[in-house]
Amino acid sequence: MVESQADGSAKCQAMGGRLAVVDDDAERAAIKQYIADNGVGNVYIAGTDDAKEGKWVTESGESLIYTHFYSNQPNGGTVENCLVLAGGWFHDIFLIYILN
Repeated sequence: MVESQADGSAKCQAMGGRLAVVDDDAERAAIKQYIADNGVGNVYIAGTDDAKEGKWVTESGESLIYTHFYSNQPNGGTVENCLVLAGGWFHDIFLIYILN
């Protein structure tokens, strides 16, 4: 179980990958389907607004070109600065949050 976005990123890098940058509806749908098919809970995706509230960027600092936030998201202000994909929607969460 991954407890933080940083831990998730490190685990991905150790396996030769990175957190997913979701660029469009097709990529979001593919990840959503993978989650459903494999019994995975919510997953961290690349994106943070830690440096500037409301400006979502990738791990490399590039602006996100696509977001698909749930209707009341993002809602965490300066406290919730990481992105997860939950039920096919983007949600902002605390930096450390246990995902099931």
